[in-house]
Amino acid sequence: MSAEATLSEAVPTASTPTEAAPAAASSPAPSAMQRASTGNAGTLQAGAVTSGLSVDPRTSIALLVLVNILVLGGGPFILTLATAAFVAVLYLLCGRWRGALKFSVFILVCATVFLVLPRLVANPVTALVAVAAYWFTRFGVSCGYAAFFIATTGPAQIAAALVTLRFPRSVVVPLIVVIRFIPTVGQELRAINDAMLLRGIRPGALGAIMHPIRSSEFILVPLLAASSRIADDLSASSMLRGLGTHRHPTTIEALTFGTGDIFVCICSLLLIALRIFGGGIIL
Repeated sequence: MSAEATLSEAVPTASTPTEAAPAAASSPAPSAMQRASTGNAGTLQAGAVTSGLSVDPRTSIALLVLVNILVLGGGPFILTLATAAFVAVLYLLCGRWRGALKFSVFILVCATVFLVLPRLVANPVTALVAVAAYWFTRFGVSCGYAAFFIATTGPAQIAAALVTLRFPRSVVVPLIVVIRFIPTVGQELRAINDAMLLRGIRPGALGAIMHPIRSSEFILVPLLAASSRIADDLSASSMLRGLGTHRHPTTIEALTFGTGDIFVCICSLLLIALRIFGGGIIL
């Protein structure tokens, strides 16, 4: 037997393109939920990987609470700026240069408007703008660290940290479902916008202004149907993972304290000291 005959027997091929077409058509296309969950899983897993400083999720959760208390607790404005500098350093140490740049520019612009504008032009309008910039700065620091926390801590790590901290299951399960639900709905919304563009319907703000009823119908109806399907899938996934049992769940996430946690604890103690002993600072 020749080599060509052996090769032809080992690798079967379709004789005509029409024979291969039904086979390709018979394979089911992935659903929107599968595409969304696949992309979402990759995004969440990628978000949990940091190239620099490594901080334990329990430390990150405690720091999230501390940052909100320090920034929104009525301390001096310099405490807000110091906390913002600390958050920017965390962005840089984790290798997220773009996030650090966006966060720093936003805080610098708002803080500059609050500190400089009333001294340049003194009138009620600039006073109102300065007050708005003051609160934008405080909430910007809080939201900036929340974005950093979500980007560097995956849902599995958050669940493991909450279980280790003995949070009740009535808190852990809904929180993890919400964390996984929101990005998946965002994927579905982007898929709906792509489908509208293919049908010649312009989504977005301009389309909503020109055709509000039609846009709301074409967006809300598929989104509500997809949300119901996503909720059912997440509930089934939760049941398969044993979230309905009464036993203490185990985790494969290794939670260990390291040098990153020591650095965060030292900086947190300095911020707390500034909050306690910095009451006489005018800024």
